[in-house]
Amino acid sequence: MVLAREGLALLEVIFDDAGRPVDHRILAANAAFGKQSGIKDPVGRTARELAPNLEQSWNELYGAVVATACPRTRNRGPRPSTAGSRSA
Repeated sequence: MVLAREGLALLEVIFDDAGRPVDHRILAANAAFGKQSGIKDPVGRTARELAPNLEQSWNELYGAVVATACPRTRNRGPRPSTAGSRSA
């Protein structure tokens, strides 16, 4: 069950000509996403537009989800968790 306090966003991953994920666009987001991220009106904007210094690991995480169709989680820390499809 997804709780309303969890920040959720629907993303479009943007790939370069070599097929590497380089950015992502926010297509939809719930109110909790805005509260947790501090980003106002994120819909339609890219991550690089909103946070130019965003860690590349975010794009790698989202690119992996697109490539494998397997969910991943990101815990607070410098790198995405790829240990499995369930959060710890």
